[in-house]
Amino acid sequence: MTANRVRQSPAAKLIALEMLHRFVPPKLGSGDNLVMGQLGVLPVYSIPMKRLVNGELNKGWRWGWRYFWIAEHGLGATLNISRGGKTGPVFSSFSFGRKASQISKLLSLANEVVEGSAVKFRPRLLSLAPLHLEAIWLNSDSKDEPEHFFSLNPKVSNAAFLDTAMQRAAHLINKHPQS
Repeated sequence: MTANRVRQSPAAKLIALEMLHRFVPPKLGSGDNLVMGQLGVLPVYSIPMKRLVNGELNKGWRWGWRYFWIAEHGLGATLNISRGGKTGPVFSSFSFGRKASQISKLLSLANEVVEGSAVKFRPRLLSLAPLHLEAIWLNSDSKDEPEHFFSLNPKVSNAAFLDTAMQRAAHLINKHPQS
């Protein structure tokens, strides 16, 4: 995939590593005895519901980073580190299980889909918490190349992700017009 490097905060990475050492289950080791694994990162973006409905995908904001660590046998952990404003990055959540492997597999699929494209993509994680949706998002500035989404929700196909998100956002706005 032709992709821009993911910019990350060195302070956020230090927090993620510290939390891994602190929270990984004992069967995978802890502290300096942590089982070897692979650490990846994606910037996490969100888009206001009204802008999503209007198709204004580039009107979102980066609120942090999702680190994903995969141990040799496929189990792993995901960690969310939020941008903390003036205070710097802040640890916000830790999850243990197979989600990290799912993210890694979707990134490999994303790579296959856009392999050979002359367009540069920015890999992101799009988190639409009010809609209970998340996807790997290959974002570009190209008018000729569509955005690509790879859903983390097994009930929503990759091809239907954006339409599903827009429909759910429209429903939410209609249900709660003052929000």
